[in-house]
Amino acid sequence: MASIIDLGLLQNFQLVFTWLFVFATVYAILQFAKIAGDNKGLHSLMAFSIAMLAAVSGSIMKVVNNMIPWFILVIIFGMFMLMITRFLGFGDLAVAQMLGGDKMTPWWIFFIGIAILISALGGVFGQSALELTAGQQNVTGTDYSGTPPADGSTQQTGSSFNKQLTDALFHPKVLAFISLILIASFTVRMMGGSGM
Repeated sequence: MASIIDLGLLQNFQLVFTWLFVFATVYAILQFAKIAGDNKGLHSLMAFSIAMLAAVSGSIMKVVNNMIPWFILVIIFGMFMLMITRFLGFGDLAVAQMLGGDKMTPWWIFFIGIAILISALGGVFGQSALELTAGQQNVTGTDYSGTPPADGSTQQTGSSFNKQLTDALFHPKVLAFISLILIASFTVRMMGGSGM
């Protein structure tokens, strides 16, 4: 059944949208960093070349396509948080202090960007890297303890990259370590801020 708003046709233009995103992002970074001074023509040529190289590589396009929704989600979440804090009467200085001051805010953005990049790289290359390392270790048909599966199947237990990553991240020891690091960092921050 046809609908009035059918966005399936836009998927055919995904390469164009991703190319435009890469071009605009690289151009903005070059203009901000002023790598070639104020020469906008050279910046646009460099951005065009990088965007074309990214468009030729299917892997880079997949990584960028995995990153874009997460960056948009973070930007929308940040805008809503700023709107809520302003609605409640807090100014920009209070929001900056909640994030650790003016010096820490760029670091938050940097770490969130790195986390999104690592997640996108894992989403694109994770399963193939897992299969490559499993092929090198020759563990096909066995679980990671070296014993064959009890049901006689030839499939590995936990061979999915996403399942193994989820199991590792939500393991009680990892969660306890993350909690300990967070408690220690807040303790150091509070003790340093109070002058103790």
